[in-house]
Amino acid sequence: LGHTTLGMRLSQLTGVFMCGSVHSAIAIAMGRYIALIYPLKYSLLFSTKNTIIFAIIAWGFGVMQHAPTLFPQCFYYFDFRYYTWMYSDTQCGQFLSWFSDLCYGFTMLTLVGGPNLATIFQLHRAKAKSALTTLDANGRQSYRQQWRFFLQAFMSSAIIMIIFIGFHVVKKSMKLRFIHFITGCLCVIVVHGTNRFLQFYILLIKLKLIK
Repeated sequence: LGHTTLGMRLSQLTGVFMCGSVHSAIAIAMGRYIALIYPLKYSLLFSTKNTIIFAIIAWGFGVMQHAPTLFPQCFYYFDFRYYTWMYSDTQCGQFLSWFSDLCYGFTMLTLVGGPNLATIFQLHRAKAKSALTTLDANGRQSYRQQWRFFLQAFMSSAIIMIIFIGFHVVKKSMKLRFIHFITGCLCVIVVHGTNRFLQFYILLIKLKLIK
């Protein structure tokens, strides 16, 4: 597809989907932390209506971020010579590569990783407190459920962070096309694959098919 219109439109859609997923991961990470620390506030803040609004905002920003790539001098495409995503070699393309990709990427690392690390700390504190008291069956089940939901969100966020690191570090230092493909494309597949696996695993637990 290369520089064809179809190829550029597919790359723009890929960018929107990626950014929408990352923005959603921020909301998920914050939601998990608030649910653990402020459960009553969580039920108010993350109501069905507000969750829909958060999703619209997350994907809306994804669309806005990649709107400049609609212009020919700022287009974004998949380069088959290097098996990686590239911005056009223009002033606009270089600016987007630095600002909308590099700066954005490391900002997302902070916004996604920070709440997840805080959640790990709080779950560890909760485990330490539970060791001093005797939890009933409902308490133990609730604690295990919190860990399972957090594990799903954390694994997705961690892989997304690996994508950004790999995309900016590995792509700049490695010349092998297959390495570019792994860091730029395959990691995205792994994110969605692990999500579906964990969701299926949690469903089996809820159905009491496994313990």
